[in-house]
Amino acid sequence: MQSSPIYIQAPAKINLNLHVTARREDGYHTLQSFVVFADLADEIEISPASEFSFEIDGLFAGVLEERAMLQNNLVVRAARGIAELVQKPLHCSIRLTKNIPVGAGLGGGSADAAATIKGLLQFWNVTIDQKQLSPFLESLGADVPVCYEGKSCFVEGIGEIIHLLPDAIPQTHVLLIYPGVFCSTPQVFQNFEEPFLNKTNFPTVFQDQDALFAYLKTTQNSLSKSAQNLVPEIKDVLLCLEEQQGCRLARMSGSGSTCFGLFESSEMCQQAGEEVKKTHSHWWVRPVVIGG
Repeated sequence: MQSSPIYIQAPAKINLNLHVTARREDGYHTLQSFVVFADLADEIEISPASEFSFEIDGLFAGVLEERAMLQNNLVVRAARGIAELVQKPLHCSIRLTKNIPVGAGLGGGSADAAATIKGLLQFWNVTIDQKQLSPFLESLGADVPVCYEGKSCFVEGIGEIIHLLPDAIPQTHVLLIYPGVFCSTPQVFQNFEEPFLNKTNFPTVFQDQDALFAYLKTTQNSLSKSAQNLVPEIKDVLLCLEEQQGCRLARMSGSGSTCFGLFESSEMCQQAGEEVKKTHSHWWVRPVVIGG
């Protein structure tokens, strides 16, 4: 066991597209999605302690505390579950610094769980067989396995089939906008009424931004309409992004409510962020980088 704290980042997930392909007999929907990770991250600190404790700070800490989710947080479930799996005492304190919006389609909770598991394995200096780890990750949520990988990938099934593509895309500048409204993933899927899309082949590498933008324009986010019915502000965010100079594509991430715009350059992305803040000061606006 480590005698000093472990620090690990939990990067935000962005679904550049998301196609719902079918509904299984158990009610879960299958999908295909191109997933990337941004240079925006929550932070996990694991420190030695005589007993387990968990606390949250950061910009979005209050949202979780208001929802009385502290002891049911996915970090706590992940910590207790991995401790049981590898038969280690949970003698540590965990601090989560919450920088990623909650209920925003950026996989923040899943990323936090994945980072906690990685951090605790490092903290205990133990390894675990993938055959043991994979079912545990899947039990925590559909996005946890991909967040554990933390690399650009093509995802299928309910999130458990992952094709790693770490060098798939060039560095691209992205403007994230969260309108401050929680969007429930279960409700989005419950209200989903769009036609299922056929499975498609996926390019394994994009030579430049133009190739990436061209491919993405042939795809969509199947959940967008359902999410907008629940959170009308999503449409406002998309329209705002589309109006910004240099925005090549505007789309919702995951099940919402965060939307993103892809820009040709860092300067255009930064300028768009400043313009959006002037007219929508209550929105959370963050330029990030993906790929590269």
